[in-house]
Amino acid sequence: MDEKQLRELQLKSLETLKEFIKFCDDNFLTYYLIGGCLIGAVRSGGFLPWDDDIDVFMPRSDYERLWQMWDSSGRFKLLRTTENVYTRSQFMTLCDTETTCVRELTKDLPIPQGITMDIIPLDGCPLSRFKRRRQKRHAILYSLYILDMLPQNHGKLSRIAASVFLKKSREKKIKLWKKYQAKMCAYRVKQSVYLTELCSGIKYMSNEYPIEWFGSTVKLNFEGIQVSVPIGYKEYLSMVFGDYMTPPPESEQHPAHGILFVDTEKPYTEALKDFKTE
Repeated sequence: MDEKQLRELQLKSLETLKEFIKFCDDNFLTYYLIGGCLIGAVRSGGFLPWDDDIDVFMPRSDYERLWQMWDSSGRFKLLRTTENVYTRSQFMTLCDTETTCVRELTKDLPIPQGITMDIIPLDGCPLSRFKRRRQKRHAILYSLYILDMLPQNHGKLSRIAASVFLKKSREKKIKLWKKYQAKMCAYRVKQSVYLTELCSGIKYMSNEYPIEWFGSTVKLNFEGIQVSVPIGYKEYLSMVFGDYMTPPPESEQHPAHGILFVDTEKPYTEALKDFKTE
């Protein structure tokens, strides 16, 4: 994508965020803008120039309520891996089905290929170090079975071990990811001292956020709208990104999600015909 296409993608993504925020406000669901968009909100009140998606946290209970309440029959469809749908993701995404966005990771899947935003659950942490290690082990097994693919960038031994675990039927894998999801989510947010993200990959599973950082929200401007961010957003950003006010080297200022093809004006059911003939 050139700068113009990326900006068009950002502005179209903003429509999804607005729809999501309205639904959360109407139904008393808590969310927090996070990641690069939160950095952008703090630095300049908008997207980082190279950012290509939107990420939010939701407490696990609100995350599950969203799944139960959202009506996916319209333009914005909530996607999640289930017994009948495979998304190659550990968390939910909200997809704008009137757009097209083909990513390297999901280009071969029979799911809506539109512009999406990521919705990541926050879970409680046990205080016991033994229980915490067990929780992370459960989270790794959950990710392995729900993703149903060999891990990338974790070494040859990890891939060999994963290949052994994945030699099971689809039905068995479904039972296992449900089993390990229940185990890793056993610690309720409101009863915990620390929170963590168990569906974002091994790198983030070790993060432990004091619950006070997410005890309430404050509003920041983001592209002309008011968005909710954790009251401890400065501490969160410092833990995850370090010196978040200093831009990374220019060599790292590029989209990070392997986007192959974008059409912000055509639904994927139409635009993919053009993509496949190129």
